[in-house]
Amino acid sequence: MGGWLKFFLIIMGIGAVLSLVLHAIRFNIYAYYIGMGHWMTVLGAVSDWLLFAGLCVLAGYAILSFIGKRPNSVALARAYLIIVLSVNLLNLLSGLLAGFPPAILLAVRVIAWGIIWLVFLSMSTQVKELIAPGTRKMYAWEIVRLAIIGLPAVMYIGIGFMNRLIQSFA
Repeated sequence: MGGWLKFFLIIMGIGAVLSLVLHAIRFNIYAYYIGMGHWMTVLGAVSDWLLFAGLCVLAGYAILSFIGKRPNSVALARAYLIIVLSVNLLNLLSGLLAGFPPAILLAVRVIAWGIIWLVFLSMSTQVKELIAPGTRKMYAWEIVRLAIIGLPAVMYIGIGFMNRLIQSFA
């Protein structure tokens, strides 16, 4: 394993760890306040931490799966990218990043690179030779773990968006 696949795995691992560390450094509970009370603020912070920690674990698991040439490795890497893309896209569309140009620019860059890496995983001959398309699969318990990682953050972003929408009509 080498070339672009190795580069992707290194970037995915560094990106996941760096995101978790930067999130810890910049953590501010008041950033999760969406006008719906204390418990909703706490729910937002917990769902965000669950997302970042879960993505870090998922990236590590995907890397180890690729190293072990397991049939679930491509699906895990795609799942990681899809969760990252979805959360960044939802943040952009919901308006939660409005007024923060650096965060908007970062989200757009993450989305662009995520799409590039998804195309790479789909079209790379190196990936196809390492894990043949006919042998690829994802286990049911992995799907449950992915839902646990991504669903709380998606729900929180959705609730924040709906609350912002309701307040704009009031």
